[in-house]
Amino acid sequence: MDAADRWSKVAFFGGPITPWIEGEPPRWLQQIYPRIETAFAAHNLGQEPHPITQSKFPFGAHMAMRANVQRRYLFDLKLGLRLGNRLRGEEIAVFKAMTRDGLEGRWSPGAKVQHFIPKGRQTKKYLRPYYRVLGVLDALNMAQEGQDLLSIDSSIFSL
Repeated sequence: MDAADRWSKVAFFGGPITPWIEGEPPRWLQQIYPRIETAFAAHNLGQEPHPITQSKFPFGAHMAMRANVQRRYLFDLKLGLRLGNRLRGEEIAVFKAMTRDGLEGRWSPGAKVQHFIPKGRQTKKYLRPYYRVLGVLDALNMAQEGQDLLSIDSSIFSL
């Protein structure tokens, strides 16, 4: 709430998310975790408050927006994790629309949360569809932005 009071003209906010991992993660996950931590909601854009830009929006696990702004920028009901739908990114679509219209977002490093990651999500079974859906969302976003998907440099897909 401090950030909302401090930056009264800012439309939306985000803060750091630290995964709270249940138990000891499998060895393979420990080895690759730094490269895939966002799959477990890890998010940290630094220790200093700053404007949020198009490339670094907050995640749904830790975001806030003013109610009067939220009423003008509704979530796309085709997006959002729920039974029968793995497409994510509903918050990103809203933040993109807000920033396109000139509204500002703000990173608030003092507003920290932990996000619980149960053993059941510490699996390849969880990660495969997670990244498959991210690929679909990236392709949809690129198509919406008018990019020719066939002209993409394939090296961006290597790890």
